Amino acid sequence: MSRYTPRLRATVAGSCGALGLLTTPARVLPLAVLVVVTVTVLPVLQSHWHHRPQRVFQAVNAVVITLVGLSQVVIGPKQPSAWIFAVVSIASATCHFEWPATPWTAGGITVLGVLGFCGGSWLAGGGPAVADGVRLLVQATLVRVGLSLARRAARTSDDAIDRAARHKVAASVAQARRATERAMLATLHDTASTTLLMVSRTDSDDLTWLREQAGRDLARLAAPPPDPSGHVDLSELLDSLTAFRGMNVSLDIPPRVVLPADAGLAVFDGVREALENIRRHTSDRRPRISARVDDESLHVQVQDRGPGFRQEDVPLHRCGLAYSIQARMTAAGGRADVHSVPGTGTTIVWTWPNA
Repeated sequence: MSRYTPRLRATVAGSCGALGLLTTPARVLPLAVLVVVTVTVLPVLQSHWHHRPQRVFQAVNAVVITLVGLSQVVIGPKQPSAWIFAVVSIASATCHFEWPATPWTAGGITVLGVLGFCGGSWLAGGGPAVADGVRLLVQATLVRVGLSLARRAARTSDDAIDRAARHKVAASVAQARRATERAMLATLHDTASTTLLMVSRTDSDDLTWLREQAGRDLARLAAPPPDPSGHVDLSELLDSLTAFRGMNVSLDIPPRVVLPADAGLAVFDGVREALENIRRHTSDRRPRISARVDDESLHVQVQDRGPGFRQEDVPLHRCGLAYSIQARMTAAGGRADVHSVPGTGTTIVWTWPNA
């Protein structure tokens, strides 16, 4: 039940009653004042004691609305423009909003109000006021129908909101699952797949390096995902790549670049994948890694002097650029741009955050 409906009824009914007192004969003024005070105070008490059992308030409302109509026996019959009719009309309409879940209770209070007004008018000598009673019933019926339609529309809206929320959750779960799958694909590509490719392409029978490389791959696959709330020093990570698999990597980076773990590792893993591509597809063994920070953005660049390539010629099944470098960086909130022209080498630039 809304706590504001009784207060609104108290305000409107009390105002109508107060104005009606100006035209009430002096001989019945005390009774009229009692009626006005009752119809004003009762809703106020109801709004403050809304946690009490509502059956008590329903019974009191039924009694009061009936007595208000019957008060015409003492005060005199009132026309539809008079304050008693206004009070009964307001109470018979607002009771449906006060108890929307119990239509029979609200309907019973409406009927008692109509009978009280019509009976009071008839007993006071003003006639049965059938037309006024029908008007009150029609008004209350329209209120009930409008309230029912509003509640049905609200339930429909709530159901639509619930469905949208469920779909949003399902989409978020599916997106997280796809992100996890992409991360696993990138990790597999950077570890086991690369090692197997190296084995398939080697011409030497000396595979003593394979044990150490397989151990690193297994450790990487078994490692838990990084804590997104943690931080890493990207300069320290990149410094570990100076002698990457026999290459002499040139570094031009700040002494310390602290980043969130997901962004830092995305850049580091991407740079490592880029170096692996350089080692595998070019004869350049002196690639260059540079990094700079400006305007709160980080830019990391890897350059080689290899033959270069056209990105549209890269087979779709190759995951190095798509997953290990670009998709991984996008998931971390940055971007990775690849610039390569046949005959001029390749440059990859990582930017974080993505402006």
